[in-house]
Amino acid sequence: SVLQTDQTTQNEVRNILDDNDGDIVLNAAKIVDTMYENMATKFQEKLDIISIKLNDQQQLMEKLQVRVEDQEWYSRTFCLQLMGFPEEKNEDTTSKLADFIFNTLGVEMSVEDTENSHRVGQYQNSKTRAFIARFFSRPFRSSILRSLYILRQVNSSIFVYEDIAKFTYELWKKERANLEGDKKKNIIVYNGRLFHRQLNDTFAIVK
Repeated sequence: SVLQTDQTTQNEVRNILDDNDGDIVLNAAKIVDTMYENMATKFQEKLDIISIKLNDQQQLMEKLQVRVEDQEWYSRTFCLQLMGFPEEKNEDTTSKLADFIFNTLGVEMSVEDTENSHRVGQYQNSKTRAFIARFFSRPFRSSILRSLYILRQVNSSIFVYEDIAKFTYELWKKERANLEGDKKKNIIVYNGRLFHRQLNDTFAIVK
């Protein structure tokens, strides 16, 4: 019990009894109030300690989440996602990519510039899957992105996008949903980060 285990409560109860000739019956209300107040104080102190620990753990989890997201963001800045390439059995997506980048975009590339490439998702007869390519060099990837204007000039059916993390994609959808019509185009992805084009043609990063 609180009275048996808490020295402060024992001392306060003893003082109450000493001041009133030791009559427990007459001082029962004061004793109960004292025990309740001390018990409530002890519980609150424990709750405060638990709350502090939970808050510290929450902050740690948030820091770890940010670190994981930053690592994923950095990893994806080496990648591009491509759509519109006809899919063939036993195809070599890396060779396809090298031919496309050199012959269509005019960027010199060999298969050695690509670390890996593969189709995304399960095969479906009625749908051509996109594929992701990971390059050894971020500057080389950037040179490809700078050349994409050529696709619009030749009215190409191939689309090339930055490969972004899921949380960035979800934020992209959310921000676009808050805008109407052509204003949706003001939400753009650059180097894996999300930006909102302002009226003065500056860009504000979307948190």
